[in-house]
Amino acid sequence: MSERPRRGIQRKCLVCSHAGNYKDVGKYSEVTVCPKCNGAFVDRFRLEKYQDKPSLTDKPSRPVTEKIKGISIDLENEKQPLLTIELQDESSIPKVFYEGEEITGRIQISFDWITSGARDIGGMEFLIKHVDEKGIAHTIGKSRGDLL
Repeated sequence: MSERPRRGIQRKCLVCSHAGNYKDVGKYSEVTVCPKCNGAFVDRFRLEKYQDKPSLTDKPSRPVTEKIKGISIDLENEKQPLLTIELQDESSIPKVFYEGEEITGRIQISFDWITSGARDIGGMEFLIKHVDEKGIAHTIGKSRGDLL
């Protein structure tokens, strides 16, 4: 007797409302990652179990790992940016993320990038000084290429 082919699972994203019929690769999971926005992509027959969870309905600002009622979902399938600096306006304190981790206790943030032309990769240098919970100062920095 031949095995009946598996049909796809109807899923809906709790963030962007994308819906579709998808086949699970490997083991079945009630919640997977939305292919459109990296939000929580839930089996449609389990939606009510997850719909009122604010952490699942907020659009992730960067890839994260979430735990949902004992199910671990790895949303870090994309390469993390090395450095992200977010500045709301010219009078706000910048948020700094290095290799996906937020740097707190910031003392100094410096970033330089320069190129000699449109086709030149250029040179880059950054420096982040911060203190940890114990008041110990740390420095993160990298440089590449020539800064003219």
